[in-house]
Amino acid sequence: MKNAGSINILEMHTNRTDWLPPPVDEKTVAARAAKELNVTGRRSCFYIFRTEPYIDALFIRFDALVRRHFVKRFTFREGYVWDFDDEQFFHTNCVCSAACVCQTREIDDVFTRYSALHPEWHLSRYYVNSLKVLDHIYNCMQQNTVKEMLYKAGLDHFAVHIDDLDEINLVASKPSDIYDGLPIRVLRAMNSKDGAEFLGIRSNRLYIWELYKKYPDLFNTPLNEAHCYYLSFLIRNKLTPAETGRLFREKKKDYDGMWCRSIFALKMSSEKNFLDYLAFIEMFRQEVVCGDPIYRKYADKLRPGCDLKEAKTVAWYLTSMREEYNHRFRVSNRRRAYDWQERTSEYIIRYPQTINDFVREAVYMQNCLLGYVEAVADNDTTVLFMRKADDVNMPFITIEVQKNTLKQAYHRFNKDCTKAEAEWISAWCQRHGISTGRFRFNALVDDLG
Repeated sequence: MKNAGSINILEMHTNRTDWLPPPVDEKTVAARAAKELNVTGRRSCFYIFRTEPYIDALFIRFDALVRRHFVKRFTFREGYVWDFDDEQFFHTNCVCSAACVCQTREIDDVFTRYSALHPEWHLSRYYVNSLKVLDHIYNCMQQNTVKEMLYKAGLDHFAVHIDDLDEINLVASKPSDIYDGLPIRVLRAMNSKDGAEFLGIRSNRLYIWELYKKYPDLFNTPLNEAHCYYLSFLIRNKLTPAETGRLFREKKKDYDGMWCRSIFALKMSSEKNFLDYLAFIEMFRQEVVCGDPIYRKYADKLRPGCDLKEAKTVAWYLTSMREEYNHRFRVSNRRRAYDWQERTSEYIIRYPQTINDFVREAVYMQNCLLGYVEAVADNDTTVLFMRKADDVNMPFITIEVQKNTLKQAYHRFNKDCTKAEAEWISAWCQRHGISTGRFRFNALVDDLG
């Protein structure tokens, strides 16, 4: 038994009793479970053999190669507390395991009975993972656990993945206290496995809080897996909350109820491809650099042990995905105003023509431009390159226009334009009916939202 909770010292089991469950013939119950559930081979099950006046069950791991199966008993009764190891075992092998089967009818009976007995527990019938019903009930029986708080608030995925949280407020009285003040509206919108994992990191929680303050409407509806991947992609590419909110708002509707294949592939490329540093760097030099001085300088900075996420993204766009994105850029440019492109004695303004064109600019400018690939390819925003007329191949100033409003115009490292350059860009905007909005050509005051 234990005196404090398994998650943290918040969990004070004040209702603990000395009651012990009566002995049962576990071997006989396990044999009945094997027959009833038709378990064959090496499988695990959670077999409920009693639902009243308390819940009693066995976790059974069957193994056809041995005569004796692994069995562990779990009893659910108010005042009865498992020890720490049993709680962790149940969490890992039952609640978090998709391979652990259980009886639907018994779970339905338990849910119906305890929902009637304790409406204040706010039980939900979790059909994808039925054993969450028992985890919900157990933590409500114990009282004052973090899981109880989260389950009652309808945040079941956060309850299941509470161990992923990097730190816990030990005096939290509501879910928002646990997640650095994030409103319950945000937590419910991100109540998924990916959302719980994402908000397990404090820097992400603080970022989402800033995003919510600027764009609260983004959290009016639940975020699915594709939403979470795209959101992570924007943040990983160092976009400000204002930029992320603006681009994410345009993209969110496209990902509602669908899986984004390209973002998934991008994520997987960072996890499975180019795992060997030296092999990747050599590949980068051979397949990406191709004599371009901008890529060569970039490749010279790559060393074993350094963070290669950005370089892997660059390589992914320019190798396996080059043709797809070249096509998407051509199609998107056809939908843009052709006359926005200009050639004068001083400057040239033009659209990026290929994915290499765009990525090359991003690599040189060393800003968050790489995070704009999807938004530009899908016409959620427009990026233009401003070049000196006597040096057309060298990146100079990158301009962004969204919904006919100037959003950004910066040099490398997001340095401001000179007064003369700002006046020229403002005149260009005026010629083409583009509003300068709130953009002031001053990175210290400009709000990029």
